[in-house]
Amino acid sequence: MLKKVILIGIFILAFPTFLYSGEIKYNGVCRVRAFDWSNNNLRSDTLFNSTYFDQRIRIGMDFVFNKSLKVITRFDVLEGTWRAPSFDSPDFDVAYISVTKKLGHLGLFNLRAGYVPFGSFGTSFGNTVDEASYPAIELFLFKGKNTFLIIPEVKITENDSDFAVEKGDCDAFVGLWIGKYSNFQTGIYILYLKNDAYIPDFTYNKYGATYYIKGKFGNINYEAEAGYNGGLKDYSDTTLTDSKLKEMGAYFKSSYAIGKNSVGLLAAYTSGDDPSTVDDEGYDANIDFQPCRILFNRYTGSIGSYATTTKTMQNAYLGQMFFDFSLPNNFKASLSVSYAMADKVPSSYISKKIGTEIDGSISYSLMKNMDFSLFGGYLIPGDFYKGTSTTNRVDPTYLIGTELIAKF
Repeated sequence: MLKKVILIGIFILAFPTFLYSGEIKYNGVCRVRAFDWSNNNLRSDTLFNSTYFDQRIRIGMDFVFNKSLKVITRFDVLEGTWRAPSFDSPDFDVAYISVTKKLGHLGLFNLRAGYVPFGSFGTSFGNTVDEASYPAIELFLFKGKNTFLIIPEVKITENDSDFAVEKGDCDAFVGLWIGKYSNFQTGIYILYLKNDAYIPDFTYNKYGATYYIKGKFGNINYEAEAGYNGGLKDYSDTTLTDSKLKEMGAYFKSSYAIGKNSVGLLAAYTSGDDPSTVDDEGYDANIDFQPCRILFNRYTGSIGSYATTTKTMQNAYLGQMFFDFSLPNNFKASLSVSYAMADKVPSSYISKKIGTEIDGSISYSLMKNMDFSLFGGYLIPGDFYKGTSTTNRVDPTYLIGTELIAKF
């Protein structure tokens, strides 16, 4: 109840004040893309090509009253596939009050209340910030080279606002530390999730820790992240077996600069759910991590017919070599080769080999803040997609696309 009173109070104080004085700062991106994808079930004899356009206009607007008080918003306009039922507008996903105050030698404090971006920490591995936001109250402390999150509460689900419901909320409590130094930064993120949304069937409590480091050493850029989640799904029905949560994931990426070009390696792992146990061991790298154009990509979604992979990297090992080229006349190009294997599969599956993917792109800077690119991917599926039978047919699939993007 106290947090609700504080949140309402901040909004009441901030908005009338802004009406009398302030400025608006904005930024945004407008993107239009076209896709041609041969098939998503890896059976070229059953489906036609998927050919479509999509777009997004994302705008961030900061209502700045002074150096201490801001109202920060972010929304999407006309986002989705052209003329599809899901083509919606507008969609606000961030709106919060930000109050900053320096308290002597203690440091600089920043209080945030409202719908804040949630799921961003360290590298893109495991992140969901491109889409996810939740109502929260957060207090950050900035002191020297260090950042601390010291008073956090994130509301995932609100059910007990109903007078007829005693419990039923899902709340996340998080803490973090980030240290930024001359040639690297590092940090740790702690999570405790108390989920009563499924009462009276079961309660679900989760805890986790994530560590990252990234930096530069000479011509070498590197970043790495590792996370573990544990917990318990406790059933009220004593005839059901409680389920333990044991998830882990890890990621490493490094590139070596050769003039304006670079070559690099990427490796990632997300634990799979063992089908022989009732426990939950499946780690999710989430939607911000998109290492390939087809595999583990939010825009291609699930792939396969007899066995499937998802739009986010789950239950997999991934290795990749990539090349980035800076070409004359404002051209840039990239090329990557990736190989993936499943971590856990049912005993009846004939293979863990997901397959090999080759991706490439070339982009041209039309003018300042506007780029045009052509990209493509080709997936040679492994026998994992055949599921339980060697006679099941799977075929390669390709995706080609173009993108026009303007930033402001």
